[in-house]
Amino acid sequence: MTAASGARSARRAGAGRRWLGRVGALVLGAAGATLLFAPALAAYVPGGACPESDGREESIVGGEVLLTLTEFPGSAAKEGCVLGFILAPPETVMAVLRDAASYDEYMPRVRRSDVSVGGGGVVLNRQELDLPFPIGDRHFTIRLHEERSEEGVHRLGFTYVKGSGNVVDTRGYWLIEPWREGSRVTYVLWTDPGGAIPKWAINRASRRTLPQVVTALRDRVLGRLAAAGG
Repeated sequence: MTAASGARSARRAGAGRRWLGRVGALVLGAAGATLLFAPALAAYVPGGACPESDGREESIVGGEVLLTLTEFPGSAAKEGCVLGFILAPPETVMAVLRDAASYDEYMPRVRRSDVSVGGGGVVLNRQELDLPFPIGDRHFTIRLHEERSEEGVHRLGFTYVKGSGNVVDTRGYWLIEPWREGSRVTYVLWTDPGGAIPKWAINRASRRTLPQVVTALRDRVLGRLAAAGG
């Protein structure tokens, strides 16, 4: 492994960073109640590869969204990793991501998104997805966990509450890093929807939808900045 590739691997997994743990607040419904994110029950380190930004920095800043899909051991579904850019500081991006109860207002395929608090103060996000045939509708609950490094990098991870829906498993995270006077956004997701669904259908849906998720987040952040006169 070269020094450059080693550094990129460390960036993906968060190695070498001191994560500060519970930070930020999550908006719960119209009442505006807030709760700190509870400690993660299980850290998720992806096994696949994320897109490389080397040599493509200008196109990413210009709006290009990069995607890689890699095999996930024991599953027909591949792990997806998406890389994009938002011209806003990480805290501004995180303010939108923390509001999980509003995902159904702008995230693709999300029909409903609710937030509640489980045992021990764990923040839970219940989602209902409208996915294309032959996958069909899916619903599940995930645990949310946010960390921030000393360098100002934010990580919002999520893990599946087993038995809470009609998927086998789902997990991943958002990584929001200061970059080019804005934020480099990495989104990692692996979902096994279960059922007798062809492998090609699962991975085609990922290839189409995952870049749209980052684009939708970017539009939401920039829209809020514009509305605020920022």
